[in-house]
Amino acid sequence: MTHGQAMQLRCGGLRGLADQAGGIAPGESVADVFSLVDRLADASGDFDGVAWERVVREITAWQSPVRRNRK
Repeated sequence: MTHGQAMQLRCGGLRGLADQAGGIAPGESVADVFSLVDRLADASGDFDGVAWERVVREITAWQSPVRRNRK
C-alpha cells in the first residue's frame, strides 16, 4: 500500500465515520478520534448500526490537498 492510499483510507475513513456521527463541515478535520467514536456510539448505538457503504464512499472520494511549491 502506498503512502497516498494509506492516507486516503485513514482520512476518508475518519470523514465517513464523522458523517455517520453527525457530520463535520467541509474542510474541517477530525481532531479528536476518541470523541468521534463516542459520538458514533451515541448516534448509531454500536458499530453494527454504521452504514459502511457510506464510509466506503467517503474513502473513495477523499483526495489529498494540492501541494504548493516552496520557493
